[in-house]
Amino acid sequence: MLNWTPTDEGMPPEGVVVDAIAPDGAHLRLKWAGRLWLFADGSNYLYFTPTYWRRTPITPERPGRPRG
Repeated sequence: MLNWTPTDEGMPPEGVVVDAIAPDGAHLRLKWAGRLWLFADGSNYLYFTPTYWRRTPITPERPGRPRG
């Protein structure tokens, strides 16, 4: 998978919003904080670890430079 990092090979920089793929194949927008995966808005943490992650690309919905 192009540009996707397996979570068993490393985690994203802390606090940076990334696209992630859950074990069931669902695509989520998350951030890594401390030792927890949180939803991008920080509202809740997940009870599982995503399988893959990649930096969120810049889109019209997400303008600006990626953080981190």
